[in-house]
Amino acid sequence: MILILSRQDDGSSRQVAEWLYAMKKKFIRLNADDQKNCLLGCDVPIGSFSIMINNKRYTFSIEVVKSVWHRRRGFSKGYPFYAPNRLDNLFHGTSPYAEKHLKEEATEMIEYLYHKLETNSGIHNIGSQAHNTVNKLIVLEIANSCGLKVPESFIISTKKDLMFLLKKEKKLVTKAIGNGIYRFTNEFGYYSYTEKINKPFIDSLPGTFFPSMVQKQIHKQYELRIFFLEKKFYSMAIFSQETAATTIDNRKNFEADCMPRCVPYLLPDKIKKKLSLLMWELKLNTGSIDMIVTDSNEYYFLEVNPVGQFGMVSQPCNYYLEKKIAESL
Repeated sequence: MILILSRQDDGSSRQVAEWLYAMKKKFIRLNADDQKNCLLGCDVPIGSFSIMINNKRYTFSIEVVKSVWHRRRGFSKGYPFYAPNRLDNLFHGTSPYAEKHLKEEATEMIEYLYHKLETNSGIHNIGSQAHNTVNKLIVLEIANSCGLKVPESFIISTKKDLMFLLKKEKKLVTKAIGNGIYRFTNEFGYYSYTEKINKPFIDSLPGTFFPSMVQKQIHKQYELRIFFLEKKFYSMAIFSQETAATTIDNRKNFEADCMPRCVPYLLPDKIKKKLSLLMWELKLNTGSIDMIVTDSNEYYFLEVNPVGQFGMVSQPCNYYLEKKIAESL
């Protein structure tokens, strides 16, 4: 059996599932944001687990699982039997603390199942729950130790320091230290980008602000989006400099007169070796990597997202990555 751990809105999971269906392979997809999919319990000595899928209970042995794709978290912590419960009685009515405690208990149980899946030598894992998030600052440091060039980075929280840095470096950009804002409501959508810093922007700031990441802007010839899957690289060049809207962040293509040109790209072997070493150090066998190539053909590493989107590479370049993932599973 193949297990896909995902969430309901992930289109890549749907496409991989469609390939598995076409191949007539048995699989189960569990979505972390679906309260109808949750872990009910486990028999620790035997190694069997009981899960609820669409309000039906299923019990299976860990041995029947042959492959797992850790696309997202997979199991919901929004159990339908959180309340009422005896903790609510203890805390005199429905209590946020009671629900928080039970979710922590559920997390322990779910992480045990992830551990069993990832440490079983008979199970092929793509991705990892233990390593599906990374610290960007730590990754930049490790990338540099692997021989990759990285932008000079600073964490700044005062207007004075930012103005001093701009005068010194001339060109700066800012981005989220961790994950950017990605939130949608019924009325608005919020999404954060990499933005250029200039004097009028600094003038509008208060004297102090929340510690923020600032990087020296590297002038690019083009950008690279690279999908790494089990020691292989599938790369795409993005000619984001062709339109003003996408010069700093190619994701702003909705503001451009036309979409940036995207073409398949062959990475130099020396860059592949350095990226392979980085992924090995991070214990990742899959992930989406962002790089830029300068006018002088220097390669700069920006970041890696263990669960980053890869459809934007798959489709323009005809890599059929969804099929390759299905075949690997």
